[in-house]
Amino acid sequence: MNINQVMPLNDPWLKVGQVISFYGVRGWLKICDWSETTGSILNYHNWFLGETSKHFKPAPHMESRMHGQYVLVRFDHCLSRDQASVYLKQHVFIHENCLPTLSPGDYYWRQLEKMQVFYVDQQAHSVCLGIVDRILETGANDVLMISSTQESLDDRERLIPWIENKVICSVDIKAGHIIVNWDPSF
Repeated sequence: MNINQVMPLNDPWLKVGQVISFYGVRGWLKICDWSETTGSILNYHNWFLGETSKHFKPAPHMESRMHGQYVLVRFDHCLSRDQASVYLKQHVFIHENCLPTLSPGDYYWRQLEKMQVFYVDQQAHSVCLGIVDRILETGANDVLMISSTQESLDDRERLIPWIENKVICSVDIKAGHIIVNWDPSF
């Protein structure tokens, strides 16, 4: 496969939490916050609620507070459990434009997921190793878990450490690919 034929696949809507239960009897709901720092979900003011990023509605105005590791919210006009029950199990979505802008060379994990990963040999031939299935946080280096595709060199799963300028040669978000310095036999 030609590197230039790859297209980015990311949905612009991010699932950042979920309404998991009632809190009390006065319409408060407990939100499981999936952001890196608990409570950061409250920094995003334009929430959308629904089961998928294709079927959601803007969240009504709300009041909120922290309670331990959970975020509590009460949407306008929800003064009882019955009124709040329509929001149970709904996911919280935000648009990617709500995220802070990163410095050049920094990436959100979601930008890297589903990108194709290529090794370029000494003759400048590109070899597809697969796609980024997910990213593992290991402490020392994040690790790309690469799954095979029909275009891949083989059907192997690979774990490639995120070591910039040594293993990770380049990232092209618009083209949807990552170039790595990685022996395809690993």
